[in-house]
Amino acid sequence: MSWIMQDGYPTNTDFIDLPSAAMATPYPHALWRITEGVNDGLPYNMLMPLDEPTGAFMNASQLAKARIPASTKYIGEWAFTNTALTSVRIAQDCEYYPTSFPAGCEVEFYTPDGVPSGTYGQLLDSEGMMIIDADAARVYVTE
Repeated sequence: MSWIMQDGYPTNTDFIDLPSAAMATPYPHALWRITEGVNDGLPYNMLMPLDEPTGAFMNASQLAKARIPASTKYIGEWAFTNTALTSVRIAQDCEYYPTSFPAGCEVEFYTPDGVPSGTYGQLLDSEGMMIIDADAARVYVTE
């Protein structure tokens, strides 16, 4: 090992050559990074356990129809993402996210009594008794 002067600076003959870049791929797992769509855009490193989105029917790509009862009051953030649903009907007070259903899926709402709008239901009197006509046929109504 010997020290010499080179280009006006002291250097050592046993130094290794410098790399062409400060860092090269693959990057160390401990390196902090920001990636769009990962960790809500916040800094993370590969040593952190990141939550991957999950949903009850997420990625069920062949799912084209689903009947969601009016009693359902919450639908998860990724519940039906990446499905083939084009329309769903949910309760008016059901909480859901823009990502709960696939892009372009039409969200319709049940009427307050839980009957799908546009459907027929039995006409009842104030005591909950069915109303029938003179021929003893049930009377149905719609909104």
